[in-house]
Amino acid sequence: VQGLDWPAPLTSSELDFEQAMRRGEHFHLLIQQHTLGLDVTPMVEASEDQILRDWWQRYLNQAQALIPSTARAQFSEVELGLGLAGVTLVAKFDLVVVDAEGELVIFDWKTGVPRTAQQLSATWQTIVYCFVATECGGQLVDPASASPTPVSPESVRLTYWHAREADQPVRLPYDEASHE
Repeated sequence: VQGLDWPAPLTSSELDFEQAMRRGEHFHLLIQQHTLGLDVTPMVEASEDQILRDWWQRYLNQAQALIPSTARAQFSEVELGLGLAGVTLVAKFDLVVVDAEGELVIFDWKTGVPRTAQQLSATWQTIVYCFVATECGGQLVDPASASPTPVSPESVRLTYWHAREADQPVRLPYDEASHE
């Protein structure tokens, strides 16, 4: 052990992983700024990262069309949480849209390895996001209410959109049986 460099130099796979993480974070930030109405075109065009630029173009061409155009409100990078049996459950949503009917449409932008609907539906992320959105989503549907009520599970939908498979969003409905 003596004489070894510490920390050890990063291997190419570690460097690739870190670059992929930074790219994903940058992509999420671009979408957040875009959904807030900021013009991110100069930042995208100035990027030397062709993969990021490709993802951005796919977002503009594909993902934007998934967002309800009649949205009453949208919340980018919003956190909701609740206490449950002594544990705090927190969900940080990439985007939550309250549509014209008051339903919650959750979007999660993915940049890693694509997964199937079956795989995604069984993840903790899906379970926690839908549960928290049902229990706390009233805050988004009716932010003026002093004591917002939970929304019905059937009014919560989660859409995973993957930058690598832009034309294949995974839409997961939620229901009372899943909520229990």
